[in-house]
Parts: sequence; C-alpha cells; structure tokens
Amino acid sequence: MSNKIAYVYRRVGVQGIVLLILLVSMSVGACGANPSAGAAPVASIPTIPPTQHCGTVLLDPRGNPTDVVQAQKINACFWHAYQKCLPATLVLRTGGVDTITQRTFTIEKKGCALTDAVQHAIVPRPLLAAHMYSCAGVTKNSDSSLLFKRCGNDGNITIPVRVMH
Repeated sequence: MSNKIAYVYRRVGVQGIVLLILLVSMSVGACGANPSAGAAPVASIPTIPPTQHCGTVLLDPRGNPTDVVQAQKINACFWHAYQKCLPATLVLRTGGVDTITQRTFTIEKKGCALTDAVQHAIVPRPLLAAHMYSCAGVTKNSDSSLLFKRCGNDGNITIPVRVMH
C-alpha cells in the first residue's frame, strides 16, 4: 500500500473507506438521474414571444429612403407583425444638416397597442430622452409605404419605400 492509502486506512478504518466509496458512487449515480422523476409537477410559465426588430429606415434630408430595398423589407416585416399582433419594432431615422430625429415604433402584444418614441439630437450631441406617443394604428399604402395614424402631437407619419422627389 502507498503511504497515503495506509494513512487513510489507519485514520478511518474499513467502515470509513466503505462509507466513502458508497457516498462517491451515489453522487456519481445521481449525475445521470432525472431530477423531476417523482417530483410534483411545476406549473408552466407562459412564454412571451420575443420582439422582432425589423430594422432602421434611414431617410435623407428630402425624406427619401437611403436604401429603397432595405426600406421595403423593413416595412414588410413590421406590417406582417402588425397583422398578427406580434411584438415588433421599426426605427425611422431622419437627418438634416446638423439634426437627427429618431422614431421607434413598437407593437405591444397586449391589445396590439402601437407606440411612437420620438428622440431628437443636434449633432454631435447624443439623442435626448424619448417623448412617448400612442398611435391609432398603421395602414399599408398601395406603394407599400406605411402610414402611422394619429401619433400624438405629430399626427400621421409616413415611412416611404421609394424615392419621391
């Protein structure tokens, strides 16, 4: 016997070694055990669908999308989510020479509520805190642009998907 084993044997005796082997084998066996076997059933927690982040539509100072194809995809994503009342966001970002306005439209699952969080900035400063508005709804126009209706003080907001002028 090695010195370490002999020392342990003398300190704990045969019963101690048997007990140690038994405890180790039980703990190894428990690794593969099913912890819920025989346990009381647990109530399932309702899952909240993840929010679909449809993307950001960038408009140039004249109000035209900087990427028409991307704007069409983003609008289509948001419109699809709105039709099914799925949580989603769409960001509209417009800029002038030294200003930025960012609107984050959000569909809330509860009641399919539609909100508009408006932020402004003067470059190079960061965006200011958002002003929150409720919108009455959104419709899809024949050219696939989205029309957000009665959004607070700003009224109707259109997100175009083609160059207008």
